Amino acid sequence: MLTEVNKRSKTDNVSILINSCDKYSDVWQIFFPLFFKYWPDCPWDIYLGSNEKTYNDPRVIPILVGKDNSWAESAYKMVSALPTDNFLFFLDDFLIFWKVDTFKVIHIYKIFQKLNANCIRLRNSPVINNTVHGFSEIVERPKGESNRIALDVAFWKRDFFIKMLKFGENPWQMEINGSIRSNKYNGIYSTKEWIIIRRNGLEGGKWMRYNLKLLEKEGLSIPHGHKIRSRLEEFIVKINFLLYKVWLYRKIRQIKTKISKKLKQVLKVID
Repeated sequence: MLTEVNKRSKTDNVSILINSCDKYSDVWQIFFPLFFKYWPDCPWDIYLGSNEKTYNDPRVIPILVGKDNSWAESAYKMVSALPTDNFLFFLDDFLIFWKVDTFKVIHIYKIFQKLNANCIRLRNSPVINNTVHGFSEIVERPKGESNRIALDVAFWKRDFFIKMLKFGENPWQMEINGSIRSNKYNGIYSTKEWIIIRRNGLEGGKWMRYNLKLLEKEGLSIPHGHKIRSRLEEFIVKINFLLYKVWLYRKIRQIKTKISKKLKQVLKVID
């Protein structure tokens, strides 16, 4: 089976990179059992990027980058070590609880090749509707979009991903600053449909409680390492999110009111 997978990866010129580090090695005990259960027919080589630790499974190929200087520098070393020009990116806490449709994933990769894309994110977030001509399931991310670059599950050209990196940056800085850097380039897309459905496992270095029931159903328990977020922390996060939505709603109303007043003033001048 591994020989067949290797052959397929080389033929398609694509592999899978799980971006991680040694301090998240406890998370692998959750990530990989779910990954292999819900994507048992994954057609490409799977590489795990870390510092010095490895995951004991013959289906997982280690890429060891040594000591962390910055997330971006480690990511550069991982991506540069891949034997394929293209790769499918995962973070180590992207938890899959739903079966992956391999046919759909391969179909999107073929579109990636036909478009000569730099990146195709496998979900439409935030939602936009500018469909690519000839590819009804694909939308193009517009230049100037604040999160045009996102570290979600996505197909990437290796050379383009490297261009989006700047040594010293963490993942959040890469998304913000990489989105600005990306404005010099075309070929950044996302799918309309969520192709590989996943949940975030951790936030702020702690396991999110909303996954616990699903993990219990899978017969998986949180390993020693990262703590579970408390109910109080979960409550505070929900309240902050609601307050943000209220603030955003008011802000939009204020902007609409200003625009409406301006239009009325313009119309009066015209009359």
